[in-house]
Amino acid sequence: MIKEVKKIKTPPGMHGWNFSRKKEKEARKEGKMLMMYLDFTAVCDLRCIYCQTRSGKPLPGELNWEERKNVIDQAKELGCETIHIAGQGEPTIDPLFWKTIEYIRKKDIIPVVFTSGMHIDKSFAKRLFDLDVSIIIKIHSFDPKNQDWLAGMRGYAKKRDIAIQHLFEVGFNKTYPTRIGGDTLIVRQNINEIPDIFRWARNNNVFPEIKTLLSAHRGASKFVKEKMAVSADEIRQLHYKCLKIDQEEFGYSWKPHPPYIGWYCDFYYYHMYVNIQGDIMPCVGWVLQPPLGNIKTHSLQEIWESPIMYKVRNIDKFLKGRCTKCLVDCYGCPCRRIFKTGKIESAFKSEGCWESNL
Repeated sequence: MIKEVKKIKTPPGMHGWNFSRKKEKEARKEGKMLMMYLDFTAVCDLRCIYCQTRSGKPLPGELNWEERKNVIDQAKELGCETIHIAGQGEPTIDPLFWKTIEYIRKKDIIPVVFTSGMHIDKSFAKRLFDLDVSIIIKIHSFDPKNQDWLAGMRGYAKKRDIAIQHLFEVGFNKTYPTRIGGDTLIVRQNINEIPDIFRWARNNNVFPEIKTLLSAHRGASKFVKEKMAVSADEIRQLHYKCLKIDQEEFGYSWKPHPPYIGWYCDFYYYHMYVNIQGDIMPCVGWVLQPPLGNIKTHSLQEIWESPIMYKVRNIDKFLKGRCTKCLVDCYGCPCRRIFKTGKIESAFKSEGCWESNL
């Protein structure tokens, strides 16, 4: 067992990322949707080996301006306070990027943008900062050769590092909570770097969003599964290494459980996902299951109140298995459980942290 240092604290989150337990409890009681994941274009200039989306070229029927505006309006009506923009591709090269970000802010909603950072110069970073945007930037490796290989583009790491410097200079890591996070995927090729990336994030006031593979699209290839995936035991050991760093160096403590290091996802209580073609799903990890509807034919409220969404956002009432005996308010990753079995019912049954959620 790891001996905890004195004055242990809960790790800090990120602006627009998560909510207080009190707010979550109130939202669940009132049936509010506090968060929405909203895709931007599928166009992407990287070719990440592990990509879990259909990135590359535009997809047919990508949401136009009026459709995006309508989605945002409906989300606000349901109580939305933050919109995470993960993108089928690279959000910042979407032709409607700035128009959509500005409209989200007009609605008093916080945008959280996932990006490679390829297109962020100093003026771009300042404009994002002034609009109260939070950023999650890809940091899979600080070894340029390794990062370029993972991203499928020579020279990417250098451009990414310049973008991080611009974001730091305009103040993204100088707020509390921070407004910058690092998106880090644990794979065979970077597992030995993860503790150093984790420590770097803590030292620089960067939220560490470190997670395991999600086996969808290119991420479901034989190469990824056989040459990149990391075993459950190695993931467990990695979690405890990072916990030791937090306890001994930063005074933070948390219960290790996958798929995330240092925090756990409870977004399923209060969020939905709308992809770039308008399909509505409970989560970004629901991608291999049929959508619950489409924004062009269904309202967000209609899907939010549907039987399957009711079960997802009240998973604590429907869950079966070993997780029901745990005192921590965490149910792992329901989507990853679906990936393992191919059955939606698996979202509501977990046989433990490490066995079910990788």
